[in-house]
Amino acid sequence: MLKPYPANRVFIWGVLFLSLFACSCATYKVTQIPPELQHYFMTDYPEYEAAAPPAAWGEDGAQNPKLIQKLLDEYPEEKRKLLIHDPKLDLVAMVYAYAYSSADTTSTDYSLPSEPLTQWMFWKVGIVGVYKDRYASWGRGRNPVNIIDSVFKNVPRQVKVRDKPVHFGIARLKTGTRRYGLAVVSASKDIDIEPLSKHVAPGEKIVIRGKITVPLKKPWLYYETSKGRIKRRKIVPNEDGSFAVHYKAPEKPGRYLLGFYNQNENKLYNSKGVFPLYVGVEEPHGPDPSITHAQGNPKDRKLWAARILQFYNKEREKRGLEKIKLCEAINQLARTTAKNSVEKKKYVEKASLEERLTEAGVTNVKKSYRRRSSYGFVDDHTLASLNDILFKKRILNPDVRYLGVGIVPTNPKRTWFKFVVYAVAADSCPGTIEPVAPPETATQQGE
Repeated sequence: MLKPYPANRVFIWGVLFLSLFACSCATYKVTQIPPELQHYFMTDYPEYEAAAPPAAWGEDGAQNPKLIQKLLDEYPEEKRKLLIHDPKLDLVAMVYAYAYSSADTTSTDYSLPSEPLTQWMFWKVGIVGVYKDRYASWGRGRNPVNIIDSVFKNVPRQVKVRDKPVHFGIARLKTGTRRYGLAVVSASKDIDIEPLSKHVAPGEKIVIRGKITVPLKKPWLYYETSKGRIKRRKIVPNEDGSFAVHYKAPEKPGRYLLGFYNQNENKLYNSKGVFPLYVGVEEPHGPDPSITHAQGNPKDRKLWAARILQFYNKEREKRGLEKIKLCEAINQLARTTAKNSVEKKKYVEKASLEERLTEAGVTNVKKSYRRRSSYGFVDDHTLASLNDILFKKRILNPDVRYLGVGIVPTNPKRTWFKFVVYAVAADSCPGTIEPVAPPETATQQGE
């Protein structure tokens, strides 16, 4: 069985962009690339949320109506009504189906592909939404219908539908002799935007139109400027949920992130979809090298936090900001939060984070920010956090001086981890750790 290793992401882009690709870090070679995968991911999709092309990959393909109906039939009627098929998500599901059925991965491995890679695929095919769940598996036999029947029964447990619409894509692909891979990918789209060009001219004025499909307390649009700052604009919807936001593109050519967020009644912000606009430049055919060449986790787990800090300080250096430092007092608070989250302890904090930081010896706390998430690899966590434009704004706050990181394994094999990161603006912090560059060598999970 193939172990989840970052080289697998290079493998997946071999699937997408090369006709033959051999990965020296894995135990297999890709000898055949389905031309449908190459075709659809080499195609330009110039707009977000524009219609996907019609199905063109035959009976085993993603858009087989019988396959879609078979999935819907596995859900109770009240949940079935909330499922919306999105052909663009079929293309993402095809990558999962091919990756799993080619890699001998018999059950869902949440590091293959990585979440930053999944986010890039959303952007590539024109999806503005938030990735939610996926289920991928494969089987071998003479009768693909029997294989799919057995696999489908697990889908509702993995691809969850609660009380609001869920968009999904599905793919079934044959790889090798009598070998069939199945994948389902889901996303939420609480904000539907009208078709929007990915390419704009420097300084061009555009209007972003859309519709809020579920109740949102305070929706905002965050966006990057040419000076590296991140600003926001309040979204004021009409009674039917429709809205229009006026936006002027930066004068400096480049890729700029925009993101929809909602501030709930607890004053917490939830992402509703982040997407890039290409100002005066072409959209690249492939993902960023930082995604395709992501490293494994450093062998010394003490260096994991240093790896995260290294990424964040690179972003700060680009904007002429002072480097931030790790602080052991904040690390301890982050580790406690991560541990409580893994153990699913439901407790009420007796003090605010600012008060707990002060008790730990951090002086004159002005601001503190938290991000909590789960990943298999340090690089996956950090790249995904920098695609979260609101968290990126917080990391780039000139007043932030200290970082605390807590990382706790969530399973016995130590292949999946809870990450908690605190960014703190304060005057001083006990136990400040000078930045240490982690070594380039890396390891697989669990070592």
